[in-house]
Amino acid sequence: MTNLRRGLGLVVIVLLSCLALWPRERHAAAGQRARVEKGGPAVAAASPATVAAATPIPAAAPAPVRTMRYVELTLRGDEAEAGAVALVQLGARCVQELDDVRAIYAVPSEQFEAACALPAVAVASVPDPARKVSSEAGRILASQGYEGGFLASFYDGVSLEQALAAVARAGLTTADAEYRDGSSLLVAGAPESVDALVLDEQVYQLWPQGTPVCNHNSFAATTSRVNQVHAAPYSLSGQGVTLGLWELERPRTTHQQFGGRITAQNGTTGLHATHVAGTMIGSGAFVSFARGMSPQAQLRSYIVANSGTAYTAWYSGRANYVASNNSWGQLVGWSDVTWYGPANAAADPKFGKYTLESRNADDATEDDDVIAVVSAGNERNDDAARGAHLHFGFGTQLFGDQHGADFQKGGFDTLPHSATAKNPIVVGASDGTGSMSAFSSWGPCDDGRLKPELVAHGVNLFSASDASDANYAWSSGTSMAAPVVTGTIGLLTQYMRGRQIGATGRPRLSQMKALLCHTATDLGPTGPDYRFGYGLMNARKAVDYLVADAASQGRYMRVRTLTQGGVDTLWVYVQQGERVKVTLAWADRAGTANTGGADDSTRALVRDLDLWILGPGSTTVYLPWRLNPASPAAAATTGINNVDTVEQVVISAAPTTGWYKVHTKFNGVVNANVTQACTLVLTHSGNGQIPTTP
Repeated sequence: MTNLRRGLGLVVIVLLSCLALWPRERHAAAGQRARVEKGGPAVAAASPATVAAATPIPAAAPAPVRTMRYVELTLRGDEAEAGAVALVQLGARCVQELDDVRAIYAVPSEQFEAACALPAVAVASVPDPARKVSSEAGRILASQGYEGGFLASFYDGVSLEQALAAVARAGLTTADAEYRDGSSLLVAGAPESVDALVLDEQVYQLWPQGTPVCNHNSFAATTSRVNQVHAAPYSLSGQGVTLGLWELERPRTTHQQFGGRITAQNGTTGLHATHVAGTMIGSGAFVSFARGMSPQAQLRSYIVANSGTAYTAWYSGRANYVASNNSWGQLVGWSDVTWYGPANAAADPKFGKYTLESRNADDATEDDDVIAVVSAGNERNDDAARGAHLHFGFGTQLFGDQHGADFQKGGFDTLPHSATAKNPIVVGASDGTGSMSAFSSWGPCDDGRLKPELVAHGVNLFSASDASDANYAWSSGTSMAAPVVTGTIGLLTQYMRGRQIGATGRPRLSQMKALLCHTATDLGPTGPDYRFGYGLMNARKAVDYLVADAASQGRYMRVRTLTQGGVDTLWVYVQQGERVKVTLAWADRAGTANTGGADDSTRALVRDLDLWILGPGSTTVYLPWRLNPASPAAAATTGINNVDTVEQVVISAAPTTGWYKVHTKFNGVVNANVTQACTLVLTHSGNGQIPTTP
């Protein structure tokens, strides 16, 4: 989680005491990017650079002393590697990657001019204020009667003293003398003061105060083939494995299904948490068909105060459990008679959007050592309220504006933004026959990414209830599907220990995501799709794959570290007619939260890896699946995929016998100092020869 350490140091909740229209011209002024010409008055240049509309970067405020300055640097493509090295030597560090050559850097104040004057730097500019203000924040600032607040995030390295000074300079006030939950301050002020805060170079982005989080709600084990790996010869139970649970309430720890195996944070006991915990680790004692996926695993339970603190704790608490279940998410669109989108909007633009919450989730998981399973949401059957209704953030005031149902795109584009992060494993809900449920949210994400990755049984699950220590309940929802996957990860971890990982180790996120997508049972049209993802999780196939990999001494599941611009190759000998499947997964860096309007397709992917197979004689190239968000119901085709963090190439029947060459490339300017971990898994039928070098 390098960005929470390096890219999102502080979140401020801005409560406005006085609201008025935010003039459009103020937005226009904020959008004029101030650029520095080499040799200009603000920076002594070593060499000239041609830039337009040059405006000096303002000097640092005198008090408190800023130890770091924040600047957007564009490096010359042919000098990018040398430039990156030179910046590090000056004590600078990247806090936000924008593309292959542009990034926001934190630069020691005393080295600021030298950094901007490096020959490899083509353009040095103030971080663009227009990019900081989300479209949602802009709309709210232009409305009247809003009673909520705003989230203003600061770059890492901004101390509490500096943040308080920035708030004061902007004309905002705060009653807090320290961070709330380790990361936030409660402040108040007028819209123009918020505008001034956005112009501060230390500020990362401005978003509306987050909407409240909500819950997403023995047969699931059968549907996903988990019951088969409970039995011999596998005999997996999750013994020795600890899983994590994030919920709005705590499970009933004394329930007869848990046997003292839950360590829970203080809080109110709830049905939802108890039911989810039962699906994960229920022992099956007294009631055999209430047995969970990992019936002997331990569970650590945590309370979700808000999404920001939960995502931060994913990372800080990662050593306490192998994987965490998150059957909750932000409210979007309709919830009963309350509308959570903007006024007069036909649809909530947060559906499918890569927001600040999405970015924070990726921030916590980008180091490939945090496995978070997230429910996809149950938005696909939410209808619109008729007549007068409430708007979130406006108290009991009634509104008569019109909004469409959440499913108005045929059920597609109904993912809440808690399910649009790139790295977490997002799970939708199928029924007991493998058919799609009536409620599970579908993709695509606004940039065309595939979510959910998997589905699991989430209709009418029987599990523990909080009513008493011997009470049970039936429940449906993606909340019920996600713990089927999380609990199964406990079983897979138990098998991997001493084989693919250390005896007490934790699997990588990329290992688990690649494995589960590779072995899922394909549903719907051939290949991945925006409804089922890669298909129904299949625990038996996943364990069988691990067994084969262990027998081959790890030659089928390969963890790789690529350098930027580099290509990794793997030879596979294939007989004519054999089926070949290769899946690649990686944990991407947190992207820039999308501040655009509805369905803005700006790409969230930061580090683009490519996968392809070259046939014998280098005459045929096999490319990965890709989907078309403009035709979300259409079957996947093949081609270059530059949006997803999972890629899969399938050769249904090899046309000729010979050596096939699997390529994995980390795209971008060649830079040996930038590396990316990834996991490659492969299978091919027939004689099962182990891949080697020809």
